[in-house]
Amino acid sequence: MTMTSRSESDEHPAFLAAAGDVRWTGSKTEMWRKLSVRALRAEGNRWVWFILPEGVIVECQAPEPGRKMVRFWWEPAEPGPGSRFRAACERILTHFSIVGQWELVDQGAGAAPDGREGCLFAWFQQRFGLHDIEARCEECGSIILKDERAPRQLCVRCAPKAAEKPQEELAL
Repeated sequence: MTMTSRSESDEHPAFLAAAGDVRWTGSKTEMWRKLSVRALRAEGNRWVWFILPEGVIVECQAPEPGRKMVRFWWEPAEPGPGSRFRAACERILTHFSIVGQWELVDQGAGAAPDGREGCLFAWFQQRFGLHDIEARCEECGSIILKDERAPRQLCVRCAPKAAEKPQEELAL
């Protein structure tokens, strides 16, 4: 993480109170990379998060390979519908690798991961469905992750066997 030119007085009290390992002051693109890795490594599909200097919490979960969910938490300065919050969420999403591929799943209010009550949240998931990342092994029919670069879609069990077959047998 890198420090920005913000002064401590510009930082939200929740950011200042948070543990150092969840405070994020670097680029949003780098934050997304770190959150993604942490989410993939998290046990039990646990949500992982960082808090930004303005007090926004960005959470990530990877419930299955190739799919990520993002949830934002924000403590509003004044009551209202949260349109500024939604705009802030969408601005942050533009820094993530799949620009324009997020859809709003849910929004409301509740307790943020750091314990603050009455926070607004917005929950996004990647817009593409499993049919966009899923394929069937051409040999056994099991479901695998699609690999656009591979000449054939094969699972880890069938790929070594297919490599041993003569090329003319594959052409039939």
